[in-house]
Amino acid sequence: MTKINHLKYLILRSPDTRKMADWFINNLSFSPLRQDQSEDTMELMNGNCHLLLQKVNSEETTSDDRYAGIDYIALSTWDIHRALRHCEGLDLVTDGGEPFSNNSKNGEDSLYFYILTPFHFRLRISESAGSRKKGVGPIICGLDHIGIATTDIEKTVTFYADLGGKLLKDSPTLKASSHCSMMLGGLPFEIREDSNRSEVERTIPSAIYGMGFHVRDAAATEINGVNGEKLLFEPQPTYDIVAIGESLIDFIPLKSKTDDSLDYSGSVGGAPANVLAAAAKYGLKTAFIGKVGADSFGSLILNVLKNSNIDTTTMQTTKEHPTTLAFVSLDESGDRSFSFYRNQTADVMIHPDEIDEGALSSCRIFHLGSVSLTCEPTRSTTHHALQMAMQNGAIISYDPNIRELLWGDLTEMKREILRVMEFADIVKVSEEELFFLSDSTDLQEGMLALRDRYDLCCLVVTLGDKGCILLYNGEFYQHPSYRVDTIDTTGAGDSFCGSLLYQLLKEEDFRRIPAEKIPGILKFCNAAGALATTKYAAIPSLPTEEEVQLLIHSQL
Repeated sequence: MTKINHLKYLILRSPDTRKMADWFINNLSFSPLRQDQSEDTMELMNGNCHLLLQKVNSEETTSDDRYAGIDYIALSTWDIHRALRHCEGLDLVTDGGEPFSNNSKNGEDSLYFYILTPFHFRLRISESAGSRKKGVGPIICGLDHIGIATTDIEKTVTFYADLGGKLLKDSPTLKASSHCSMMLGGLPFEIREDSNRSEVERTIPSAIYGMGFHVRDAAATEINGVNGEKLLFEPQPTYDIVAIGESLIDFIPLKSKTDDSLDYSGSVGGAPANVLAAAAKYGLKTAFIGKVGADSFGSLILNVLKNSNIDTTTMQTTKEHPTTLAFVSLDESGDRSFSFYRNQTADVMIHPDEIDEGALSSCRIFHLGSVSLTCEPTRSTTHHALQMAMQNGAIISYDPNIRELLWGDLTEMKREILRVMEFADIVKVSEEELFFLSDSTDLQEGMLALRDRYDLCCLVVTLGDKGCILLYNGEFYQHPSYRVDTIDTTGAGDSFCGSLLYQLLKEEDFRRIPAEKIPGILKFCNAAGALATTKYAAIPSLPTEEEVQLLIHSQL
C-alpha cells in the first residue's frame, strides 16, 4: 500500500448538489471554482478547504451497517470571532450554551463551536493558533478532521486501514473502545461507535450520501474504495514560482524610414511570463501555466520561455485559436501604451481542465495578474488555479497590472481585481493602480486602506523613476530609483516583481524579515527594474544578479 500523505478533496454526495452548494456559498463564503459547472459535479473552495459535490440518485442514499454517515467535519479558522460574526443567525450548537468554548485544545487555547447543517451532519469551526493568517480565504483555513459515526467501529476501522489508514490508538484496546482516531491522507478521522441509533438514523439522509477524499503521493496510482472513496496518488514536482496568465508577442516600434510606414520588432512578452523570466535569471525554478496558438508566434514563445529556463511542459498549444499580439507605443520618455489583438485568442481560451494541477501541488509561490481575469473562460481558469495553489499552501503573489483597454466595464474591472486581492500575500501595484483600487489620492493613506481591507503582508508600490515604497508589517520603507539611460520601460515592473520574489524566497519566513534587511531588498529590486529600461522589449532586457549588483555598487 502506497503511503498517503496529503488530502486533496473532501467529496460530498447528494441528490441535490445545487441545494448543498448554495448553503455553503451563502452561509460560509465558499466560492465555486468554475462558473460553468454542471450540477452533476460541483467544486467549491474556501481557503484551502476544497469540497467536491457529486450528484447521486435518491435510491443510492442508503448506508450499510458499517456507516451511519458523517457526524461532523472540523474546519479551522485564524479568527473564530470573525467566523462567529459571519455565521450570525445560523443554528450554533455548543457544549455549554456559549457561542464558543475553550474546552477543546487544537493548538494553544483553541476555541470552537458547531453549526448544524441541513444535511444531518455538523460543521465544527475551531481556531488554530498556528494557522496561516493570509492566503487562506475570509473564514476557513482548511480541513482539520472528520468525525464519523458508525454502527460497527471494528469494521469501519478495517475498511480505512485497507486504504492505508493508520490507527492512532493501540489496536488491542479497540474492542473495548467506542471511540478511536485514524490518520489518512494527512488528515485525522475520529470514529465513534453509536450502535443505539434507530434504523432511520442509521440511514444516511437524502440530503447527503457520503464522504470521500482525494489524496496524492509520489507515485502515480489510483485506488477506488468500496464506499465511493477515490484515492489519487500523483507525482509532486517542486517549483519556486508558478505563474498563470498571458504570454504574447509584444511588437515594439522602430524608427521608420519614411513617414508612411511602420516598423516593429516582435518579442515575447506578457507580464506573468516576464516575472518568471526575471526570477529564472537568478536561478529559481519556475513554470508557466498558459496557452498559445499553434502558429509561428506560439512557437517563438515556447522557444524563448524554454531558453529562459522556464518549464513549459505545463503550457497548452491549440490550433483553434491564434496567439495573442500586443502593439506597444512609446512616447519621448520611453513610457508605453498598448493596443491588443486578443479576441478569443489562445491565452483567453484556456479552460480549467487544461490546468496542470501537479505544478501547483508544491510550488512555493503562485503568481498571477489581472489580464487573465478580463473574460471567460480564462477568468474561471485563473480562479481554479489560484484555489489549487492556496489549497497546497503556496504564497500568493499578485500584480494587478491593469490594462483598461481589455475591460469593457471599469466597475467590473475593479470588482474582479479586488476579488483576487482577498487571497494575496504579496501585492505589487503602480502608483496609478493604487489610487484607482484604494479610492485614495494619498500614497500612504491608499496603501493603508488596501493593507487593512485585505490584510496584506507585503504591499509595494512602484513609483517609476522615483523608486518604490513598501508597507511591510505596519512600517513604511521607501527607496529611490537608480540613474540609467531609459529607452523602453516595457517589463520594468515585471523585472522589479521577479526580483522581489527572488529576494523574499531567500528568507526563511518572508513574513518575519528583520527591518534592517528591507533596504537591501528594495535596492536590489529598484536596480533590476531600472536596468530593464535600458534595452528594448521585456525578456531581452532582464538583468542578471551580477548586473544588478554592479549598478548598486556604481551608485553608492
